[in-house]
Amino acid sequence: MLIGNKPEYRPKPREGDEVPVSVLSLERKDILLWTASEAVHPEEFPPCIRNILTGDKIESGKHRALAVLAAFLGQAGWSEEDAKEVWRPTADRLGLEDDQIFNVWFRKMHCPRCETIKSDSKGYPRLGLGGLGYCQPDDRCQMFLWPAGYAADVSSDQEMVKGRQILVRTANLARVFDWNTGQEGVIELSDQERDDLEALVRSKGDKMVIYTRSRIGRKLRPSFFLKESAQPRRSVLSEML
Repeated sequence: MLIGNKPEYRPKPREGDEVPVSVLSLERKDILLWTASEAVHPEEFPPCIRNILTGDKIESGKHRALAVLAAFLGQAGWSEEDAKEVWRPTADRLGLEDDQIFNVWFRKMHCPRCETIKSDSKGYPRLGLGGLGYCQPDDRCQMFLWPAGYAADVSSDQEMVKGRQILVRTANLARVFDWNTGQEGVIELSDQERDDLEALVRSKGDKMVIYTRSRIGRKLRPSFFLKESAQPRRSVLSEML
């Protein structure tokens, strides 16, 4: 297990970009979320979380900050009722009226790692808070890789026994080799997207599988098609038959 829940590589091309891939496997996998066994006292919260709870109203970054807060409270062992009592007043202060972000992130998503929180972002759902003044590290911050680890005093694999794993959902994962980057990664699919990709792979012959993302409503969803290649066919030993 990776402390701080560092994710696997997930290729995410921009809308319309084409990424040649080899499909290595299609699998269903339980997505688990680590949470502290007991609710962490607010006095143990890291500086970034305390700053989100007490910071002034801001015009940019409020959705990202509230997503980080919801995810953190979920992994810090708080019940939904108690977490909502903390999250809702903060959302009111930042000018957000509905609970959608809380419902999406509380005990459903990992609290981002510190390196992500420190990074700049163009907007939600990328949770970089760089430049917004939330991340003000203290002496303890350098010992931990993500806010929930700071709060629950978890800095190594062995210390993960201080918490428990809860089932978030069961996902369809396509494991692929990205020929553009030379990396192996995973793409999460809906049931229909999985079925469509499986049928495509069965019929591909000598053609190359191309991964792209198409806009459906406000979201970019994975899409695949076959394409003739002017170069010799590329494949890897473990490519799905």
